[in-house]
Amino acid sequence: VQETYGVFCTVLEGCQFLAEALGLIKQNLIAVEVSLSDVEWQPAEEQFQGSVKELLLAYENKDIQLAADVLEYELGESLVSWENVLRSCLEMTANS
Repeated sequence: VQETYGVFCTVLEGCQFLAEALGLIKQNLIAVEVSLSDVEWQPAEEQFQGSVKELLLAYENKDIQLAADVLEYELGESLVSWENVLRSCLEMTANS
């Protein structure tokens, strides 16, 4: 149980770090006038926030199976979405 808690805390810290980094990237993209709607920023942001909220709720309810599913499927899909969004942002800034 203690090991699971440690892993969970590490995952949450990583999610917090990612959210902060994405916030800084978002500010910079706005500063250079990249259209966030063109790169599907908001849907990726909402998906990530929803996954983290569901993960927290599962952990609070001690539903380890749901937490594992959220980590494997929803959070994983969210990270893939962010990879695509960030690639699009990179292409847009390279072409401007």
